[in-house]
Amino acid sequence: MIFKRRDPKPWLRSVAEFLWPRGGWTRAFHYVKHRMRRLPDSPERIARGSGPGCS
Repeated sequence: MIFKRRDPKPWLRSVAEFLWPRGGWTRAFHYVKHRMRRLPDSPERIARGSGPGCS
């Protein structure tokens, strides 16, 4: 891998960042919203695709 951590991230930090992102929930929400707006398809097709696969 080109970009790999020098020291592995502790599992407790991984859990903490999963529950509370480092930049905060507002920043994470705005990032996802920005990415969704940049998708090159119609809103109906994006909604159909993101509905069943919300992961």
